[in-house]
Amino acid sequence: MSTKGGRAHAALVQAIEILRELEHLDGDDLAAAAHRRCEGNGDLLNAVRMLLDGAEPDSEGIQRDLDADLGLGSTPDPSTTPSVDGITISHLIGSGGAGDVYAGRQESPERDVAVKVLRSGHSSRRAVHRFAREGRALAAIQHPSVAAIHAISEARLASGGVAPCLIMEYVLGDTLASVSEAIPLRRAAQLAAKIARGLHAAHQRGIIHRDLKPSNVMIDQAGQPRIIDFGVAALHTSDDTPRHTVTGELLGTLGYMSPEQIDGSADVADVRIDVYAVGVLFYELLTGKAAVETGTTSSIHAIQAIMRGALPKLPLGGDADAVYRKATELDPFRRYESAAALADDLERLADARPVSARPPSWVYLASRLVRRRPVSSSLAALAVAVIFSFGAAAVWGFSTASRERDSALIAEARAREAASFLRGMLTSPDPDQDGPDVRVIDVLNRSAEQIDTLHGDDPLVAMDLHRTIGWTYTSLSKQSEAQTHLLSALAIAHDQFADDDPEVLLLECDVAESEVQLGQIESALDRMTRTNRRMRATTDLPPQTRAAVLMTLGEVLRNAGKADEAFVAIDEARDMLLSVSDTSDPQFRATLSALGRTYLEQSLATAGREVFESLLATFSAHEVGSASWFIARSNLATALATEGRHEEAIPIYEEVLEAGPPVLGEMHFTLRMVRNILPDSYIAVGEPDKALETSARAVGDALAVYGPDTTGELMALNNHAVLLMQLEKYESALPITARLAEQWPRLLAPEHPHALRGLRNHAAVLDRLGRDAEAAASFRDIAAIQQATLGDAHFDTIVTKNNLAHLLEKLGESEEAAQLMQSVVDHSGPDSGLPPPARGIFQLNLGRSLISLARFEEAETALEAASTLYPVNESHQNKVREARTRLIAARDGRDVQTEPNSDDPI
Repeated sequence: MSTKGGRAHAALVQAIEILRELEHLDGDDLAAAAHRRCEGNGDLLNAVRMLLDGAEPDSEGIQRDLDADLGLGSTPDPSTTPSVDGITISHLIGSGGAGDVYAGRQESPERDVAVKVLRSGHSSRRAVHRFAREGRALAAIQHPSVAAIHAISEARLASGGVAPCLIMEYVLGDTLASVSEAIPLRRAAQLAAKIARGLHAAHQRGIIHRDLKPSNVMIDQAGQPRIIDFGVAALHTSDDTPRHTVTGELLGTLGYMSPEQIDGSADVADVRIDVYAVGVLFYELLTGKAAVETGTTSSIHAIQAIMRGALPKLPLGGDADAVYRKATELDPFRRYESAAALADDLERLADARPVSARPPSWVYLASRLVRRRPVSSSLAALAVAVIFSFGAAAVWGFSTASRERDSALIAEARAREAASFLRGMLTSPDPDQDGPDVRVIDVLNRSAEQIDTLHGDDPLVAMDLHRTIGWTYTSLSKQSEAQTHLLSALAIAHDQFADDDPEVLLLECDVAESEVQLGQIESALDRMTRTNRRMRATTDLPPQTRAAVLMTLGEVLRNAGKADEAFVAIDEARDMLLSVSDTSDPQFRATLSALGRTYLEQSLATAGREVFESLLATFSAHEVGSASWFIARSNLATALATEGRHEEAIPIYEEVLEAGPPVLGEMHFTLRMVRNILPDSYIAVGEPDKALETSARAVGDALAVYGPDTTGELMALNNHAVLLMQLEKYESALPITARLAEQWPRLLAPEHPHALRGLRNHAAVLDRLGRDAEAAASFRDIAAIQQATLGDAHFDTIVTKNNLAHLLEKLGESEEAAQLMQSVVDHSGPDSGLPPPARGIFQLNLGRSLISLARFEEAETALEAASTLYPVNESHQNKVREARTRLIAARDGRDVQTEPNSDDPI
């Protein structure tokens, strides 16, 4: 950098800081205050003036110096084409900030090459060093999105001198700079993702590009992007300190530079510089224009925009803008942490999958899946119409990773004492006294009573033993006994440690898990809310402890019906663990499992399946057949079944039921839940007898483990009732759904999703049995609770009101039916995230009600919308035609009766 340019840059940076401090002022007040701060410093005064309006005297000189340092306006050396041994150079391809690139033909091996020669006038020692460094950097990268370098050589110039040169892969095609029009979202996301993948390969070699721009990316003849220039790359040492960067030196191209690059600090050469550049490039691909204009008269304004984070909003909005915004955050620590993470989101965007750049609400995630698979997703939306099963109940409980998670925190001496106690427990049965068939539970009960007697003088050992015994009772599905011992352990921990100690926090998690297993959801939620607050107020906790609290909080939130908040907590736990552990870590696996369960709880089967496939891929060959492996396999089967892939799910379920008991125990939670939901798959493939037999076994299991009138028994009963409804055995289902409608609200609170679904199932049975008035009264009660707790725009509220309106129409109460349906339509517009087929049914039902009220013009409008929203479904179109026939007849004063369709409600 020239002396004058260096002063200009330093003054510019200082001027930016001054204006930041004074940003609460404006107009003349701002100018006056800024000028007072610059007294006696001409360079600083000129820089402030330029930042204020870009047109004050003496700005042009500084502007030229600044542009030169940014590499703007460079021209090729006009000297004769150089020569390189073994290569015939044909013509000049282009020029970068410091080198000219020629096309050539290499003799051996015979191939087309690109030759980059350091331009005369840029041959300072540091420039030559940087040029050679580019060669070494490129040679270290092997990736299809990065142009390969073949060799580092020397070129003879016409002047008689020599200059270093790079012999590179010749990429035939055009640079992205030649793309002057916007390209479709899918293509733009795919290109940007591949560029980000290439940069990530460089980052893994310790190389940061720092000058990504359209002219540095070629699109080859196969349509694939290739990064062709690493001319100002920064190399990192092992301690993450960038080399070859001087404080105050500005390297890169304005318009694609991050704010921290413009600041010129030496300690900001981070991979997120390249993440920022990909974000800006993505904007340009989608809009056909640069995010930041950088013409000769606008560079200062560009710097202002970049330094203030004032980049333009992406016109597309939605997910694309969310990804672009996260990539180009003003604060680098709020951007994607790596180019790979950005590539992941860009690939999700290209496939219309959920992106991480926005909070993953379940309506948002559902809308992404609808975009990817519109037909199957629409049918799935219709399938949840009247019958609500707890199909994800196989993954309702917690994973069994608690022991692996917490054991690492038990001190060695205490572990020895605990091991000694457990060895004594396991070797204590006396065949002469206890008989040959003594049960583990009997030995456990007897030993558990001795903990405080034998180890009362050593509270930490007693704490560990109570915790271990609690885990053991949990594995035997003895939840009440488990909770007793976990609470004893927690009481000791509170007595021995501070409230924010890892021992206390982890035991709070264990107790919360036991509360969920016993249906004590509100208590668990209150406990984890307090635990999370203490965790966040403590700065020196291990990340594993923080992740454990977040994961447990997420599980509790999920079981409390707060799926949106659960996603956020579990995602945070996963990201935290990724920074400190590998994918085989039991705690990381438990977190992945929790994330998958949350997806399945919200019927997001594809997302859940992808998570469980990823989870199973972390198991090594010798771990196949372990308890954790069987649990993951059963969860994968549940995801497949929820996707409708029952033929694939059934063999996995049956494998778990056959081979799992010796490893898990006959009454293990996973096996019992498999029996709960396997009947759905049997029904789907036409095996109702197997379905009924398996479901009856599941009810018996739940009664034996949990006892009567417990959450566990009611879940099994609910699934059995749903099965009977699927088989149209409504009379048999009625007493079960009546019991569930009475007991769910008592156990879980009236507004809990399980309670509301139980009530809705009962209303559905009444509807099917022709007891319309009772069914309508039940739906009315449900709708009132949902409106008060969820709001009118929530999917569950919309569905209930639609079903209630359908019943009211059958009962001749068209005025109220029309009012309800108008509310449904108003809250299910294009921005609601609901699939068009569902909205089409809503419009059809509204149209029918309006016909009954002789509001013919409004009815015609609703029927037209119904037809347009669901054009591919012939059954739906027939219903629209029937409604139009009725409309025409009603206008003519004729009475045309049509049979109500039992599948119209959602």
